[in-house]
This record gives sequence, structure tokens and C-alpha cells, in this order.
Amino acid sequence: MSFSEYTNKNKDQIYDELGTSALGLSHKEAEERLRRFGPNIIAESRNVIFGIIKRQFRSPFFYLLLVAGIVALFIGEKVDSLVIFCFVLVNFALGFFQEFRAERATEILKKMVPEKVKVIRAGKRESADKRTLVPGDLLVLQAGDIVPADARVVWEKNASVDESVVSGESKPVAKIKAASPKEVKEVFDARKLPAGR
Repeated sequence: MSFSEYTNKNKDQIYDELGTSALGLSHKEAEERLRRFGPNIIAESRNVIFGIIKRQFRSPFFYLLLVAGIVALFIGEKVDSLVIFCFVLVNFALGFFQEFRAERATEILKKMVPEKVKVIRAGKRESADKRTLVPGDLLVLQAGDIVPADARVVWEKNASVDESVVSGESKPVAKIKAASPKEVKEVFDARKLPAGR
């Protein structure tokens, strides 16, 4: 189940497909879905450093520099080859440390997300553990709340979201409940307030 398949559907279609309503899920249904889908947690890689190193080798720039260094070595340009290999090493090191710092920042952000969130279940607003959120739950978000899971806006009043973590956008982005004209693949491309509104 991907969030993108719901970006171009209206509220009633979403309620129908997820088997929910404006009253939210019943407690029994939420428990059954928790058993079926599992907890709302992001799977973490056990070997972060190895993963970062592996991703550094996927960079086309790394291979471009490596090939340039080998070519320079074969044509007898030892100094140029040495300089290029130094650039390969510096590029690798910079990429590694930037990504390592980003991983650490992500871990800190995860700790900042509150454990409890507001949901509507069985027609009542209540507090729930973020790990127990399931598809079909209706989240109630207010100013300053951190969005604890992928979600589709079905009702809003002057809603804006700080997407700087995922998109780099420095200002909050206004969001609307209307369906997108076509399926949107990235969270930060989801329905935004049209210009001039």
C-alpha cells in the first residue's frame, strides 16, 4: 500500500477503499489492522556505515573521476592521475561524512516525534501511540504537530506543512484537501495550494 495511490482520489473514494469513514475505525478494526499491517515504525538498517559506503560507490561522479584517473595513468600523466585519485578520495570522504551526519540528524528527528498522537476512533477524538496507527486511521493535526505517518488530507482549514526535511523548501507549504489531477509519487509534490488562492 503506497500513499501515492490515494493522491488523486477524493475523500469518499479514500474512505471506501480503506474501509473507514468520518467516524474513524472502530477499536476492534484498528487492532485487527495492527496485527495485519504491523506497527507504524520505520525499519532501520543495522549497519548504517556499510550502507553509506555502498551508496557512495553508486555515484556516477565517482566512476567518472575513477575512469579519468585510470586514463591519465595509462597515457603517462602520473601527476594528473594522482590529482584525480585525490579528488576521488576527497569526493568519497565528503559524501560519506555528509550522509553520516544526515543519518544522525534523522535519528534525532525521530526522537523528537511525540509518542502520542490524536486520532478519531469510533467517532471520538482520542490519544493513541504513534506505533499503533494503521491505514484508515483519521489523524487530527494542529499547528505545531509533527505528522507521524504518511497521510492524505481529507479536511483542512488553512493547513500548511514544513517540508524542509524532505524537500529542502525553506517556507511552510500550504496544503489542500482536493485530489491531485494525477497520481503523485513524492510526498512533497502532493496537492498544494494553487497560485492566486
